[in-house]
Amino acid sequence: MFLQESQRRHWAEKIFDDQPHSITRLKHRRGSKCFGPPMVDSMLKIPPGSTALFKLPFDKNKLSVTLYLHADGADVTRLLCRWVDPYFNPLYSCYGVHELCVRRKGSSLQFQSWNHYISRSKIWMALFFKSWERMVLFHAAFVALKARCPLTININPDDYSLAGEKILFRAQIIDDGFEHSLAVIQDDKCGGLRLHAAVWNGELRKCPVWTAFSVFTSSHQITQCSASPKWLNRRSGHRIWLKEICPYVFCTNYKKKRQIKHHGDFEIYFVDRAAADAFEDIFREESDTDSLVMDVPIMSGGNGQ
Repeated sequence: MFLQESQRRHWAEKIFDDQPHSITRLKHRRGSKCFGPPMVDSMLKIPPGSTALFKLPFDKNKLSVTLYLHADGADVTRLLCRWVDPYFNPLYSCYGVHELCVRRKGSSLQFQSWNHYISRSKIWMALFFKSWERMVLFHAAFVALKARCPLTININPDDYSLAGEKILFRAQIIDDGFEHSLAVIQDDKCGGLRLHAAVWNGELRKCPVWTAFSVFTSSHQITQCSASPKWLNRRSGHRIWLKEICPYVFCTNYKKKRQIKHHGDFEIYFVDRAAADAFEDIFREESDTDSLVMDVPIMSGGNGQ
C-alpha cells in the first residue's frame, strides 16, 4: 500500500542495498516488538503517492518496518511497523520520524514517542539486530532523516550517539567541499570500528553524512586490506588516502565519488595538520588511543551540508 516508484533514488533506498564487507554479530538478541497502539489506515497518516524507501523484516517477517517518504518529497518521512497478533492477523502502527527518539539497549534500538495522556515518552518499538553494522546503519539513517525533517522541532543530543560506543578520534575535515567532522568510533561490546563523518556546524551540526565499517583488531584495522601498511597513504601534510573503504551515505548533496582518487583510494583532507598526524597514529599497533582524541568544539554558523 501507498507505494510509488521514484524516478530518482533517495539515499535511504540505497542504504541496505549492499552487504557490509564485515559482519559483526550481536549477542543477547530477543524478538523485536511493537508496543502499539494498533492503528487503522486513517490513523497511519501516510498520504497516497508516498514512496516506500526501504522495508526491513525482523524475526522471519513476523515484524517489519517500512520507511515512507511524503508524496511531495519534502523530507517528511514516517516509520510504519507491521506485526501480527497471536492469531496471525496483521497490525499496523505508524509515527513520523520527528515524533520519535531513539536509544540503544544492548543489541536493540528502542524508539519512543511522546504520550500526551501521561505527559512522558513511552516505548513504541524495539528492534533487535543480528549485526552491529545493520544497527548502526538504521540508527544513522533515522537520525539523518529526523534532523532534516522540516517538522522536527529539536533533537535530543542523545539521539546522535549509540550507547556502548566510544570516540577514539575526532577532527575537522573538508569533504566534497563541505566542512565535516570525522570520528573514529569503537563499539565496546563487539569491538567493531568505524569512521563516521557528520556535519561540522550550523543547524544540522552532528547530522550523519556517511559511515564506513571495519573489523577491530589489535592494529585498529579500518578495511579488510589494512593489515598491509599501504592501506593508508599520507599524500601531504593535510591529505590522507585510504584504500577500499565503502562509505554509506546519509544525505543527498554529498557525492562520495568526488573523494575517490587514483585506483579508487578515498581522500580525507584534514583542516589541521596535527589531526592528520593523530589519525595516522591511532592506527599504529602501539598507539595510546586515549591521548589521541581531538574533539570537535561547539561552533555556530551556516549549515555544513
